[in-house]
Amino acid sequence: MSHKLTVLPHLIKHTPKGLIPKHGSIKVFAFDLDHTIIQPCNGLRFSRTAYDWQFMEYGDATTLENLIQIVKNDTTAHVVIFSNQGGVIALPPDSKSCTKYVAKIDLILKAISLTYQGEELLQKLWIYASPKAPARTKNCAMFEQMRKPCIGMMEQFQQDIAAPIDLQYYCGDAAGRPTDFSDSDLLFAQNLHTQFRLPEDVFIT
Repeated sequence: MSHKLTVLPHLIKHTPKGLIPKHGSIKVFAFDLDHTIIQPCNGLRFSRTAYDWQFMEYGDATTLENLIQIVKNDTTAHVVIFSNQGGVIALPPDSKSCTKYVAKIDLILKAISLTYQGEELLQKLWIYASPKAPARTKNCAMFEQMRKPCIGMMEQFQQDIAAPIDLQYYCGDAAGRPTDFSDSDLLFAQNLHTQFRLPEDVFIT
């Protein structure tokens, strides 16, 4: 498998097993996951199974093709996904919701590996998810700091990459528009002091 899985009560992460740059800064292109990179096949807001997802399409290209192009265009580029997963409980790590989420990410990584030039993206793809605090959790602050719009997931990525980063933008669908369920992506970008971009602004060229 191309990625190492780490499941903590407050964080689930898939980190690439390849070499991490130790000299110079890297460019980071950050994204939300659901309804930004992928969407359910069933047309609903949330997927029902680990198989219920597809890469979104914008014009003649999928989001996957666009992400591959990002790392092709710049050898220092890394793609990082930060996702709130409010329906997932990672304590215990073999809970039904956690198992389903991990299986879905494994399927996404496999689909990328089977795509032309997908391996190049896999070497520079990081995925972080903030699960829900289990009932009667004493230290809820630990979970909240990982949940967007707080920046705990970014701080964890910075520890993992162990290199200076040049954050280009954060892209997500929760922008606080009348039809949006939240403004958490917009606020997350603001808390990171970076440009916020909508998916259609990034993927329609």
